[in-house]
Amino acid sequence: MLLLIAGLVLFLGVHSLRIVAEPWRGAQIARLGLGAYKGIYSLASAAGLALIAIGYGHARAAPVLLWDPPLWTRHLSALLMLFAFVLVAAAYVPRNRIRHAVGHPMVLGVKIWAAGHLLANGDLRDLLLFGAFLAWAVFDYRAARRRDRIHGRVGRRGTLMGDAATLVIGAAAVLPARPRGRNGGREWAAMDEDRTIWWWVLGAFALAAAGGAWWWWQAAAPPSPPAVQVPASEPPSPEATPPQAAGHPIEAAPAALAAMGDSAPLPTLADSDSALRTAIAGLIGEAALVDFFHMTGIAARFVATVDNLPRGKVATKVLPVRGPGGTFVVEGQAEARTIGAFNAERYAAHLRLLESIDARRAADLYVRFYPLLQQAYRELGYPQGHFNDRLVAVIDHLLATPATEGPIPLVQPKVLYEFADPELEARSAGQKLLLRMGPA
Repeated sequence: MLLLIAGLVLFLGVHSLRIVAEPWRGAQIARLGLGAYKGIYSLASAAGLALIAIGYGHARAAPVLLWDPPLWTRHLSALLMLFAFVLVAAAYVPRNRIRHAVGHPMVLGVKIWAAGHLLANGDLRDLLLFGAFLAWAVFDYRAARRRDRIHGRVGRRGTLMGDAATLVIGAAAVLPARPRGRNGGREWAAMDEDRTIWWWVLGAFALAAAGGAWWWWQAAAPPSPPAVQVPASEPPSPEATPPQAAGHPIEAAPAALAAMGDSAPLPTLADSDSALRTAIAGLIGEAALVDFFHMTGIAARFVATVDNLPRGKVATKVLPVRGPGGTFVVEGQAEARTIGAFNAERYAAHLRLLESIDARRAADLYVRFYPLLQQAYRELGYPQGHFNDRLVAVIDHLLATPATEGPIPLVQPKVLYEFADPELEARSAGQKLLLRMGPA
């Protein structure tokens, strides 16, 4: 029994770090790097699972019966397994509306799975195993939903085909499985004498699932793409050509170093991620670093994104920060479509993060690492360019974004949405992003 308890503590403890020790978790990711952290995390999880399996097997040799569950709990447990497996399938099947509705179907599925097994089993080892998983799933689901609300994350809307695939895979997975009962399976043998009950259970579930899918299909708006279409032929903006001589030179590096209390030499650009992660974590906090930033190629990503904002398109693979959750929100039908009022909520967490940053400290950090940013800019294809000049030009360009009043009309000539106003549609990727975010 001690091995079982040790395995539960290790496995569930590792999976509870985001609930009880988010700052510590962020610090380790910043210190070790995301890949190394995931490797250690996986090894600890595997060790915990091994201890759980071995400990549970040893506990079966000396069962400690706490209560004798009635036969009906086996039937109810079997029905709950159907819902649990469908939820687990929803975590992996792409574009299903179950995941959009519940947010974290895997954790919710574990919760139902553990509750169902607690109903049908009255042994001490079962109470420890399934009770621990149930308690963890309850707290983890609440914590995950709270993070979603804080960061404005919204699940992607799914399709009827995704719903159908989820239901079929979940139902098919649960058919071979049965909640384990005691007495050598005598109760299940009695249940197998009348298989009609299983057809009734599956039939009722299929009808309920079909009705729910039909209601979802009727109530949900047509799925929207996550971004507005950008014409591929749009030429670069006039700001794309950098000046040959620095118009806005950076000359305050010694003062910035003194303000930051850092006189250590800069790392090379290739080895700068660790130093940048530490510096950014000191500015916004380790938890925000993990939640918002990509952990590799930070300097190059920042430079490439700044350079691309006045152009027609910003490649998502070079963004230094993670995008907002959810999909592009559209209101209205046919010719009366507009950007939805709630679309701006998708960016609320990013805006709160920006508002929380100390501008002076951010400027000092920028000056401290400017030589690396300058190197990344020249490696981007501007051997005579100056990144700070480009940054100033891009800021001026974004400040020139036109103000709009009321909902912005959209058209959908093909798959993706476009601004109905040709003048807005011709704007740069950076200005279109600001327009989609809504008025200041």
